[in-house]
Amino acid sequence: MEWCRRLDGIHMPQMNRFPRGHALLAAAYAQPVLRQLMPVTSHFNLWLSTNTTANRRTTGIGPMIWPHYERSYAVRNRSEVLARFETPEEAVAFVVAVLPEGIGPAR
Repeated sequence: MEWCRRLDGIHMPQMNRFPRGHALLAAAYAQPVLRQLMPVTSHFNLWLSTNTTANRRTTGIGPMIWPHYERSYAVRNRSEVLARFETPEEAVAFVVAVLPEGIGPAR
C-alpha cells in the first residue's frame, strides 16, 4: 500500500528531521476519502491522484498542499495559493472539501 510506504519512509533517519511532512501525510491518511487515492509527494508537498501508474503527476486531482509556506500549510492550485492554514488537519480538510464528488479509488 502506497500510503504505508510513504508514511514509513518519512521515519527514515535522513527524513525524520521533517516533522511537518509526516504530520501532513498522517492528517491526509486519516481521511477515508483520501485513502482511496494515490498519494504523490515531492519535497514534502502532497497531492493526490486517481492513477496508480508511473505518470501520476499529470493525473493529480484537487489542489496540492505545501508544508513549507511561511511556517504554515499552503494549499495551491498550480502556482496560485488558494488558502493557508496553521495545521495540516485544516489544510487537508480544505482539500477534501474541494474535491470533485464521486471520486472512486485510484486505479
